[in-house]
Amino acid sequence: MNFLPILFLLMCLSCFSQEDVIIPIDYTLYKKEFVPGLTQKKANEISARQDNEIRTKSIGKKLPEISVIDTLGSSVLLKKLVIQKTLIAIANAHCGFGLESLTNDLPKALAKIKEADKDLHVIILYERTAEDDDDSTRFNRNLSEIKELYPNVYIIDEIDSKKINVYGSPTRYYFNDKGILMEIKNGLSTVERLFDEITTVYNTL
Repeated sequence: MNFLPILFLLMCLSCFSQEDVIIPIDYTLYKKEFVPGLTQKKANEISARQDNEIRTKSIGKKLPEISVIDTLGSSVLLKKLVIQKTLIAIANAHCGFGLESLTNDLPKALAKIKEADKDLHVIILYERTAEDDDDSTRFNRNLSEIKELYPNVYIIDEIDSKKINVYGSPTRYYFNDKGILMEIKNGLSTVERLFDEITTVYNTL
């Protein structure tokens, strides 16, 4: 029996499967370019190239096979949580901007979204870093506060967040009801701007 056609088919399926999911970029290549004496213009150019690569390798794709931990300690595949139009908001304990967004601005913006009858599923990913492994006091304190504000809170390991090209805190990923990433937004924003952002993106999902 000739197994070559079967092997070829399996290889093709593997390639298609990989092309369908988010492809992680190599952040170390960009970090090497940030050398002492770098001008602001050059730094902006490097950041723009990185952002462009992130968008190219992420938008239009699905989540890979990575797991997150719920607040009871159980592991679940992240992609299984994207069951409809979904906003995934990501932050960590080491960025005041990210925590400010999660604990103040985003909840207020989402309350306005609910009033506008937008059926948006919201998932909060709280990133656990190597620093948190060394001292988890701040991480646990902030996690307790976040859990009071959202019904769907999960912990993602820093290594896994890089696999889906999360860069910076806060970051917001928008998925359609087929589990495809349609938009990426990041940075701190006001309640009004967040409401406008969510409304605008929601209408395109």
